[in-house]
Amino acid sequence: MQIVRSEIVNQRSWDQVDIAFPVLLDQYAIDPQELSNIIRNVHGVKDVYRIRSRWIGKICAIDLVISVDLTLSTEASHDITDKIESIIEKRFDTSDISIHVEPETGQYASI
Repeated sequence: MQIVRSEIVNQRSWDQVDIAFPVLLDQYAIDPQELSNIIRNVHGVKDVYRIRSRWIGKICAIDLVISVDLTLSTEASHDITDKIESIIEKRFDTSDISIHVEPETGQYASI
């Protein structure tokens, strides 16, 4: 019986380490590749890069840069960011999202 209890305690301890380790090392809160795959499917997004996510207490904050067609208006570019924010909010239950928009010039490398 003691062995079973010890094993349960060990497993729960390792589960907590798996959750806390990326936070303590200031790693990502959400896999950047997963975010990239989702964002690239939004109509109008040409590229996405510099994806950063982190925990601020219990809140996940996301910062990223997208490139869009350089002929798009500010309003059209803003519509794209609204769509991205909506998708991220629903998928990851977070609303602390900062999206910087750049015209597509090929200047930045993708992840």
